[in-house]
Amino acid sequence: MNYWHFITIFVGLILLFWGFYAAYETKKPWNIIGSVCAPLGLITALIGTLLLCVPKFFS
Repeated sequence: MNYWHFITIFVGLILLFWGFYAAYETKKPWNIIGSVCAPLGLITALIGTLLLCVPKFFS
């Protein structure tokens, strides 16, 4: 079992939750960065989940 997939999911979820928080609760430059990080975190978590379930998907 490859533990990089769990790390990818964990990092993606952290980016997702921080992005939502920053987009709605912080001031001007950080809310734009949070708005960009939220979808990137979602994509990262989904790729990690895909690789966890189907390990040879991209090869």
